Amino acid sequence: MSSDRTIPEPPDFVIKRVLSQALDFLPSYEPRHLNLKGDIPVYLQLDKHITATWQEFEKSDVYLSLQYASRSLQRQFGFGLKISGYDEMTVGGITFDGIQRLFDRQLKPVSRRPDTLTVAIFDPINPERFYSRVAPSRIGLSDLGRQVSLIARLLPPDNETSDWGALINGQLILHEIVHLFGAVHVSDLKSIMNPYTTWVSSDRFDPLNFGIIKQCRRGNLPVKSVAEYLTLVADRIDQSGYGMADYPPLFFSYVNLNQYKLRDSDYGGTDVGRAIPYAAIGYRMYLLKDHAAARDFFYKALACAPTQAAIHYYLSKTTSGKLSEVHLNKSAAMGFYRALHDIEKSHQDFYFDIK
Repeated sequence: MSSDRTIPEPPDFVIKRVLSQALDFLPSYEPRHLNLKGDIPVYLQLDKHITATWQEFEKSDVYLSLQYASRSLQRQFGFGLKISGYDEMTVGGITFDGIQRLFDRQLKPVSRRPDTLTVAIFDPINPERFYSRVAPSRIGLSDLGRQVSLIARLLPPDNETSDWGALINGQLILHEIVHLFGAVHVSDLKSIMNPYTTWVSSDRFDPLNFGIIKQCRRGNLPVKSVAEYLTLVADRIDQSGYGMADYPPLFFSYVNLNQYKLRDSDYGGTDVGRAIPYAAIGYRMYLLKDHAAARDFFYKALACAPTQAAIHYYLSKTTSGKLSEVHLNKSAAMGFYRALHDIEKSHQDFYFDIK
């Protein structure tokens, strides 16, 4: 296959290119950065491939991206980010498929810096995969407990839109860093916390995550216990009326099923709080391919929290025939992106079959 093939351009990059050309006549300016008392220290670990191209750190795209994320947080929450220092890391050729392995490797030597976030940024190989979007690409990972994020730096696919690099990476950094403030994925296409939109139109937060971040910062993250965090999330879901994009996988990742104290608890006594143990165990059974057991636990979770689209989605995976279609359609009607993707894919497969 030729290595110089044309990369499909994301539709909104056409708009970005036109805007870049239209704005060329405007004078450039140095952005003014605010320093607020409540700004949170960020320690950077940077791929040597990134630092090798810098003439000056404060004019680099990484610095500008962090400032974008900082100003967004300052506007919406009253605190921003301040860079406390950085060092270099040697990263081999990492694709988007290898980001989990790199993240696991980065977590091992991390020594906890009190009240400081650690953000590692690397240059992926074959970044065109992200822009062509043949399949969802993992571009960032965060660990709430250890306050560490790993982020792939994204560069626009052509020189005419290179000025948008700081915006793209700023939104990515913002998305990953607020995971360290407790934020969760949602299916809302207008939220910065939607995990699968290729590009978002703003840096705004949905009501669920706005409430979580406000509460977590008020309590000075990290939260004292897993149960406390799950109670907060469950309470905010019920108050906001939002559903999570990763419910129940998120709860499964936090509930240690060997600890009966956590497994059998009601988290805040809310609808979602009562559903958490059932959803987490159901997801475990789903991963173990015990669909009968998973189905039973998902129905128990659904009885507690009937408006959670993700439960309908996983029921569509653990039931069959018309019942599976009913759950998939209910999940899609609630705007759950995985359900919408599955329905779209099934239509594509159908059209492919009849050709």
